[in-house]
Amino acid sequence: MIPALTLVAINAPAGHRATWFALMASLMNVALVAAQLQTKYLNLWFAVGRDAYADLPALTIVAVLIGFVVPVAGIIAFGKRAT
Repeated sequence: MIPALTLVAINAPAGHRATWFALMASLMNVALVAAQLQTKYLNLWFAVGRDAYADLPALTIVAVLIGFVVPVAGIIAFGKRAT
C-alpha cells in the first residue's frame, strides 16, 4: 500500500500532493474494509472448518469469480468516462 501511495504522491500535481495522498489512502482503506467484509460474509455462507472441507471448492470458485467480475464490471462501467 505504501509504495502505491508514494507513486500517487510523486505523480500528483504540484501543490496537491498531500491531498492526493490522503484521498488515495482513504480509498485504499475503504477497499481494505470491503475486502474484510467480503471475507466475513463468504465465511458465513460457506462454512469451512477443521475436518469440514465440503464447501471449500465452492468458496474458492465464488472468491475467484468475485475477484474477477467486480474489477471487470468497474472497468466496463467507468472506463469510458476516463477517455
